Amino acid sequence: MKRSIHTLAQAMIDVLERQAQADELNPTQVLQAMNALLHKTTENPLAEIRTAHELSEKSLKKIKSFLQKKLDKKNIEISVHIDPSIIGGFIARVGDQEFDFSIRSTLRSLQAYV
Repeated sequence: MKRSIHTLAQAMIDVLERQAQADELNPTQVLQAMNALLHKTTENPLAEIRTAHELSEKSLKKIKSFLQKKLDKKNIEISVHIDPSIIGGFIARVGDQEFDFSIRSTLRSLQAYV
């Protein structure tokens, strides 16, 4: 479904207002949020992938294929961010959905049982 320019502009203004209210008006985060909104409204959603280290092309293709099946989308754009705090594995965020296959998340789950 395509959105009108007015709807996109209002969504972007909402992002700015939320960040301003939280005293977190960071230009980089604003641009990332606006980019995510734009991709969310198109046939090519943006998947933000966080990993502890650089991924091989083979790994990226597997993650992309997984996301395409889960989201029923043919085309997904990938943006990779290195985040050593997740220890290993990956976290994928597409719009408001998150797929957490990180070692950090697994350790936290195990810690809850101890």
